[in-house]
Amino acid sequence: MKKGVIRTRLLTAALALCMTVSAAPAGAWASTAVDDSYCAGSYTGTGTGYDNGKVEVTVTLAESEGHMVISDIQADGSSQTPAFWQDALAVVDSIKENNGTTGVSAVSGATLSSEAILDAVDQALAKSLQAAKDKDDRTVFSAGSGTEKDPYIINTASQLTNFAESVDEGTAYTGQYIELGADIDLSGIENWNPAGDEGKAAAGGKIFNGSFDGNGHTISGMTISGNYTAETNSGLFSVLDTQAVISNVRVEDADIEVTGTDQTRAGIIAGDTVSGSSQAALVENCRVSGSVSCSSDNAVMIWAAGVLGRAQKAVHIINCSSEAEIYAASLMVKPWRKPEASAPLITEDLLPIPAPSGTFTAAAAVKTEKRAWPVSAALSA
Repeated sequence: MKKGVIRTRLLTAALALCMTVSAAPAGAWASTAVDDSYCAGSYTGTGTGYDNGKVEVTVTLAESEGHMVISDIQADGSSQTPAFWQDALAVVDSIKENNGTTGVSAVSGATLSSEAILDAVDQALAKSLQAAKDKDDRTVFSAGSGTEKDPYIINTASQLTNFAESVDEGTAYTGQYIELGADIDLSGIENWNPAGDEGKAAAGGKIFNGSFDGNGHTISGMTISGNYTAETNSGLFSVLDTQAVISNVRVEDADIEVTGTDQTRAGIIAGDTVSGSSQAALVENCRVSGSVSCSSDNAVMIWAAGVLGRAQKAVHIINCSSEAEIYAASLMVKPWRKPEASAPLITEDLLPIPAPSGTFTAAAAVKTEKRAWPVSAALSA
């Protein structure tokens, strides 16, 4: 009797398990939906069907009415039972209608073959997504020809990085127009490379000289840090040349912390500008926030600010605001010996001098008996 009860319970459990499995929606794992982030082209994936047979599917994506769609699917099920395979092919039309495998279930009665098609399509679409990422990693602009009516468009952090590198390499974009087409998050980049040569400013150098319009989009999470031994300029841009125009850019949560033994400048939009006799850079309708810290352990000029580290002659800053915390200091520890030959060596440690807001140039000094050692801090609005 006891054995009969156990057997009955086992049969009941097995039946319940069978009913549960049967009730589970087939193809529930399929969850790829194609959108405009995918790359056009043909991609092949494979799946395992009935009796471990290989199913190969080629998916073609193309742009239609401005959007990426699945335009064709070719499936090879020569390893599958012909009658079941014909039934399984019903998922192909469903995938095309849904523009992906999301919401598409396996075909009852041809479950293994149709599941293999779904798996193969997901694999092919994953290749398309990776191709889009690889292309983005190499692309400077997603669209445009650089004219005022058809500006170059930057949509991703990778494209903004590539743009900065192109300026580093000598493309100044003089007379050309660049716009942001989306908000850009730079928090995944450990140390932002400012667009352009970070050394001493010089007209016609490897620095930006075109028009950069943020279109009100936000660049967030920019981090710059470094300890430099040569003159250095840090910011979203290193230095702006005389024809550069930066407009409608929002930079949020920037974190710049640089030190140097030579002149060092830092600003969230740019570290420095090139002086002009009648024309120089224009920065308009820009908003920045975060923190900027710029210091030196030598008696050298230091510039730090929210928008521009240093705004030189004829540079215009119009309708811009900064909510950045600013710190600028030049530090000096310099030995000095009294005239008496027997006098001990004396050193004087100068404390950091925080830069105030506004436009400021100052010299502070700590005096000894016969000498003063100046420290300069400068801030441009």
